This record gives sequence, C-alpha cells and structure tokens, in this order.
Amino acid sequence: MGFFEKLKAGLSKTKKALFGGIEDLFKRFRRVDEDLFDELEELLITSDVGVETTEELLDALREKVKEEKIKEPEEIKKILYAELRSMIGEGSTCRPNPRSFWSSASTASVRPPRSARWLRN
Repeated sequence: MGFFEKLKAGLSKTKKALFGGIEDLFKRFRRVDEDLFDELEELLITSDVGVETTEELLDALREKVKEEKIKEPEEIKKILYAELRSMIGEGSTCRPNPRSFWSSASTASVRPPRSARWLRN
C-alpha cells in the first residue's frame, strides 16, 4: 500500500470515528446540558479536531443554544454539522500541496530538510 493510500485509509478511519461518535453521543442525550458539551468536547479533541477548533465550535454552539433557546440535542447536532461545513467549506476539493506537506513534516526539526528548502524557491 502506497503512502497516499495509507493516508486516505487513516483519514477515513478518523472520519468514521468522529461522525460515528457524534451520532452515538447525540442518541444518548435527551436534553441539552453541560454534560453534553463536555462529552462533545472530549470527542472532538480525541478525534484530532484540535483544541482551538473545538473551543470555537463549542462557543458557537453555546451561543446558538442561548440565542435560540434550544432544548433538543438533535438541533445542536444540526448546528454542529453546519458549523463544521462552514469551517471546512462545503463541496471544497482538497489537493495535496507539497509545501504544506513538507512544512508540517518538518515541524519537529529546527531546519527543514533539503527537499523542503527547494520548495520555497
């Protein structure tokens, strides 16, 4: 299996874990409370969404709950998916960018590898 096939398979597993986890989470809760937000936060962070993005999502969700006086968890799930779509860009296509790949691959070192340096030019 080549590099991109492995990457695609790994991302597919992450996607299934995240969205499957969201579905399971919202099935378990009957009302909107802080426990729901705590578990959603844990799910998003452990699904590699990132701490900053998770905080942005949860802040937006809490704001909508207050504004619209939402009581049903299913409503929050719809808003969550809408927020995720707006962050990602619905229908966007992702094309590999060698510069971003090498820059992320070389973050652990102080100086990027030679193969990354020629990409800058």
